[in-house]
Amino acid sequence: MIAVQVNLVAQLSSQQLIKTRSRYFLAVVALSVLAHGIVLGLPWPEPEIRPAPPAPPEPEATATMDVAILPSDTLRPPTERPVETSGSEPQDLSRPVVERSPVPPPSPTNAPPPPIDTPPPTSPEPRTEPRAPGPDPVGELPPEPGSPGLTTPPPPPTLQERLQDPGEYQYDGTQHFDLEENPVQALSIYDAWTVPGQTVPSLADPLQLPYELGAACLDAPPLRGTLMVVVDEVGNFRRLPEVVSSTGYAILDEQAEDWVRTGQYRLPNDNEAKAYAVNVEVVYPRRCL
Repeated sequence: MIAVQVNLVAQLSSQQLIKTRSRYFLAVVALSVLAHGIVLGLPWPEPEIRPAPPAPPEPEATATMDVAILPSDTLRPPTERPVETSGSEPQDLSRPVVERSPVPPPSPTNAPPPPIDTPPPTSPEPRTEPRAPGPDPVGELPPEPGSPGLTTPPPPPTLQERLQDPGEYQYDGTQHFDLEENPVQALSIYDAWTVPGQTVPSLADPLQLPYELGAACLDAPPLRGTLMVVVDEVGNFRRLPEVVSSTGYAILDEQAEDWVRTGQYRLPNDNEAKAYAVNVEVVYPRRCL
């Protein structure tokens, strides 16, 4: 009986202990919920919104960077040395001072590499303007002489016009030879003009030239010249007329050759090949002598 009572008391005690623990647990849970509610009810600081940093600029496609290659002795580690301070400032020995070695100037061997050559910009091709329709220049005919659009140089003066120009009369006596007073020189000239069967050229009638300057007188009167010519049996020229001893004026020598060549002076007709010597005389006014 006593044992049964003891068991009952023990059971009652254990049940009382369980109830007490349950109450303590519920009280702890209620306090925890209350504390969370108080914490959640407190005001929270608003978060600070920072703007996003700007994006870095894109590198240009044509940008180049010069790189200088320095000698190896310039990349030495910094050396520490104490900083000398004046008596008024305390010296901080806990912080070393870094001494930087001076960078030497770049030598020709360490000069920076030249920039990369870029091709020069190509100039745009010239634009050709459309050509107005018109006649084909290949098929065009040259303008006729005397047309308004054609300018022709004036023709050179004729011999007759030159004979009337005092500026054409320039005296030069170096090509005049007096063949009568110098027979040796005359024979050397005749020997170059004779044809087979002749010893000396045949002497023709003198050629008298008119004086074309009118009343104007020359600085020196014209001299008597000599002209040589060779013809065949029918009178055709085998050698054209040529003055071998000048009159002193080239324009008068040219006139004498033109007179014989154009037939204004007629040679003898001997029906055989001959060389002729023709004396040239200018009809010079007596008042100018």
